[in-house]
Amino acid sequence: MVEKPSKERYDFAVIGSGPAGVSLALDLAERLPSARIALVESGGAEPASGSIDLSTLVATGDLAAAYYPTHAIRGFGGTTAVWEGYCTTLERRAFIAGEWPISFEELARHYPAALRFLDLPESLLASPVAINESFQYRPYHLSKVRVAETYLDAVKQAPSIELLTNWTCRELASGDHQVTHAELVHSLDPSQTSTLSAQHFVLACGGLGNSRLLLLSGLKPTLPALGEGFMEHPHVYGAGVIDLTQSVIDEVIANFPQTPDNKVVHAIQTTDQYALEHDLLSFAISFDTNNLVELSLLGERQRCYRSHAIFRAEMPSVASNQLSLSDKRDSLGQQRGAIHFEFPKAEELSRHWDHFSRQLLRSGLGRGTVHFAGHLTGGGHYIGTTRMGASSANSVVNENGKVHGLENLYVSGSSTFPAGGAANPTLTIVALSYRLAEHLQHVAGGVK
Repeated sequence: MVEKPSKERYDFAVIGSGPAGVSLALDLAERLPSARIALVESGGAEPASGSIDLSTLVATGDLAAAYYPTHAIRGFGGTTAVWEGYCTTLERRAFIAGEWPISFEELARHYPAALRFLDLPESLLASPVAINESFQYRPYHLSKVRVAETYLDAVKQAPSIELLTNWTCRELASGDHQVTHAELVHSLDPSQTSTLSAQHFVLACGGLGNSRLLLLSGLKPTLPALGEGFMEHPHVYGAGVIDLTQSVIDEVIANFPQTPDNKVVHAIQTTDQYALEHDLLSFAISFDTNNLVELSLLGERQRCYRSHAIFRAEMPSVASNQLSLSDKRDSLGQQRGAIHFEFPKAEELSRHWDHFSRQLLRSGLGRGTVHFAGHLTGGGHYIGTTRMGASSANSVVNENGKVHGLENLYVSGSSTFPAGGAANPTLTIVALSYRLAEHLQHVAGGVK
């Protein structure tokens, strides 16, 4: 770690040291050993409670202001300091529907590297497993990685990486279609300031931090979609009770054995093709296998797993769910973000549950309770405010994560997702960081 930027100009400046920034910096250092890489972290080498102020937003809508900073931890390793480790791949549905400007196969090329970074088994890529024409089994694997514990020493020991902690990027200065430098302020002593110059800049500040920094840098006039389309994953705890035929479930879960090093959370969802054909968003129903009952399904006695269900759903990108800037200031004098967010209507979530329950019975796989209820909240998954697309009219970055109109500024993280599926985002965040590192190696292959 260094006290302040030691070089007049770096080859790469990566702003943010969560899983996106750390995986990117380490991979760049391996691909381009002679590159000079600055990894800038607003917090310290460990997350600090004082950093909550810098992530606090002015909030309206369905989630209180106190919700947002609990899932935007400042400190090396970011929110992996508090995450539960849920990982799975994105569903193909959004790629089939054309919501992503890249193919699923292009993304999937980088999942193996992401698995290694998060210490997950390759068996994860064997899911989903088709159960019948309507349903598939897609388990969540639990990563035990805490980026600070696992990778801090590796970053410190990488000769090409300089880790700057407790420095907050408050603005990106740009001109002639380039970012010229980043304005930094010391997070603990605002009287200390510095500038950071680089050939290429990458924002890895989290799902809302990326868009807020771009807004603070005055880029909204040229990027009208900036801050728009914020998505979360609606979670309904105690949504209902489901019964699933034991023999069928046992056959599919046998492919994903539980071990102390490979913990799995069971989940079932409609197949991607079935969801498209019936105008359903992606959603997953978590269940356990702790309780066996015997009941009649379609006239036959069956042994079934009975479980309380957790309902996790995709939500569409809606422009009115957006981040803007407020007139309130944080401890560094920066404008706080102002977030407005509303979940999908309860009737829409209930429609998906009802369809799931009816088809579960029709297919002979099981049945679900008729009434959809429970506690609705988010998953702490901030998605979509710098979405990926072909045009600056309706997106912020292109298919490679490059900000439209700026030749040397990139964004990494879930803020670039144009559609978030029902999958927890971290595995895909890391996969996209490896994809971006590959792209930057190509773009800056002449770095010496």
